[in-house]
Amino acid sequence: IIRGPGSEKLKQIVQKQIENITKFDPSKIPHWKGGPGDYPSVKRKTTQILKHLGMEDIVNITLAEPAADQSLSYTLWKRQNEFVLAAFTLNFVGGQPSVFIREYSSDDSGGWKCFKAIVTHFESPANRAAAITHLMGQLTALIYSNCSNYSMVQHLTKFQGFIQDLNDSGHVTDDT
Repeated sequence: IIRGPGSEKLKQIVQKQIENITKFDPSKIPHWKGGPGDYPSVKRKTTQILKHLGMEDIVNITLAEPAADQSLSYTLWKRQNEFVLAAFTLNFVGGQPSVFIREYSSDDSGGWKCFKAIVTHFESPANRAAAITHLMGQLTALIYSNCSNYSMVQHLTKFQGFIQDLNDSGHVTDDT
């Protein structure tokens, strides 16, 4: 419940956020087949997009689930969760994420719970090790020559992406 000085302005802002959710494009969330090797970059990109859209609460897995009521803030929470779940359903195909999407599809906080379950699953020690192994294999296979079908800039961008994914997976890289 929003009360106090400036509460009308705050209500208008929350109502505008609720209306704007329908204008967001769920296809902006990266496509993912559910593999542990792709998880670090998918999480990073998804988190950036959701924060940019004003959905910081969805990516905060330590947040307590709000109580269901008729308030505008709960309505906003519910609409954000509907959007996130629709975006995940559209873009996360296969693997463990599909199981989580089905599990939380009928829940008012389904998007948040699904995101939380995905993070918890893929950031377990075993899955982090699998991601690091997968990424090291991709990094080892990354070769650039004058016969490559892509530019040096694209090659370096791909290399930087692998290094960032390794760092996000908890692998400590050094300068060598």
